[in-house]
Amino acid sequence: MTSRDEPPTESENRAAGRSEAQHAGPRGRTPLFARVVAWLVVPVYVAGMSAIILLERASRLQDRISAEDAVLFLGFGMFAVVGALLVAKRPANLIGWIMSAAALVVGIFPAGETYSAYVMTTRGRPDALAVVGVWANAWYWSLLLPLVFIYLPLLFPDGRLPSRRWLPVAVLPGIGVAGLVVLGALAETLRGQTFDYRIDNPIGIEGLANVEELPVFGVLGGLFAVGAVGAVASVAVRFRRSRGPERQQLKWLLYAATPILFIPVEFFA
Repeated sequence: MTSRDEPPTESENRAAGRSEAQHAGPRGRTPLFARVVAWLVVPVYVAGMSAIILLERASRLQDRISAEDAVLFLGFGMFAVVGALLVAKRPANLIGWIMSAAALVVGIFPAGETYSAYVMTTRGRPDALAVVGVWANAWYWSLLLPLVFIYLPLLFPDGRLPSRRWLPVAVLPGIGVAGLVVLGALAETLRGQTFDYRIDNPIGIEGLANVEELPVFGVLGGLFAVGAVGAVASVAVRFRRSRGPERQQLKWLLYAATPILFIPVEFFA
């Protein structure tokens, strides 16, 4: 008998390769949806980043790109490019989808909130798109942080858990994420990030404060912490047991993740 945490054998690797080929469609062709996503990730990300810069300048909120913004653009730009390539070449591997999703979240949602800030500074009252932008700002970070700091390292590089015993590390943060997203989306008042403004939430619950101010935030944040610590531990376990290409992939993960560590936490809040 062997432990479930032991590296897969050569026969298991071949079986996994056949499974990926089957998921890619007949004759190994990439499914249409995956091809569309792969083509759209980078253009949408670039468009979102460009919109943020243009809107900030138009509203005179920021005249130049800061060093933190440059690191952000570069870091998640790498996510967009690598994620798109993986989705196109290996659609059965969740890593490409996670990286693509993270890049799209960063490209779309902050641009929406920046538009809200632009509208509030130039017109003084929001339109429908501005309301949607600041509403998404209340909860999108609850999706982004787990994608980058939990599920990407936990499933890297093959898109699967190291073994079934790691399932709680994936499930518990998911429960916390769901709670944070729901509470953030239902807050009574929506607050701006680019500068301080308030907009009434059309679907908000009267009297419900922002999620960071609720007592349950500590519990939900604790679930996130469990996932983050578990994800780091999974990388350490994989690295210790890895050989050859997998070890090199894990090294590249560490190199690629370094710029993300320099992004201020305030950006996601």
